Amino acid sequence: METNSFTNYLLVPLKGNKASGPEFTAFLVQLSGIPNIPYVHDKAIAYRHARNRRNWARHLPEDPQSRSTFSEFWNQPKQGRKVWLGCFTTTTENTVCPDWDKLIWHVWGAAVIETTEGRGKHLIIWDCDPNATHDEEGQLIRQKDIMFGFQKDLVAYARAHCSLSEVWYNVDSSKSGEDKCLVRTLEWIQEMVSFGDLPFKGKSDLRVQNCVLLSRL
Repeated sequence: METNSFTNYLLVPLKGNKASGPEFTAFLVQLSGIPNIPYVHDKAIAYRHARNRRNWARHLPEDPQSRSTFSEFWNQPKQGRKVWLGCFTTTTENTVCPDWDKLIWHVWGAAVIETTEGRGKHLIIWDCDPNATHDEEGQLIRQKDIMFGFQKDLVAYARAHCSLSEVWYNVDSSKSGEDKCLVRTLEWIQEMVSFGDLPFKGKSDLRVQNCVLLSRL
């Protein structure tokens, strides 16, 4: 099968921005089952770790196991694929509470891409509602002041589990404020799949054409 022949597959369309885990997981499952393309995790990643999942379990309206932890995304067998893609659904607040439906839930994506030499990884954080990356004087803001908690925790997890070469952050705000973060993230994942399972090609890599390199912690 050719790398880009995934377009021949019928992907489950989403008609709105609200869907339960099992509903939009069907979209991810279809992509995860196609050979010779980037690895696509077959569940949304919603927990930092198993303890985080247990804390949320009694508050969620669906099976907590229907969403994954950082380690489940990171450690799932990938058959040597060079690109890993994940759909993250998280609150923008570092809290666990029974009023889960009153919290602000946000969907965003991440790509882990192998370096050309195969000795490290590049991490792309893709958020359709990106935060400002530069201050009023045009200076790059520190990573910790750009990303919200869960995104920063993913970067920290990646640093602890691989040789992380660079962190890239999406700055394209053309789809910001639409209240369609779920649909936009799944569209981004599908677009990333279309680029193929290829190692990182440097700053000219089309996968980071709308991203900024976060060089300051």
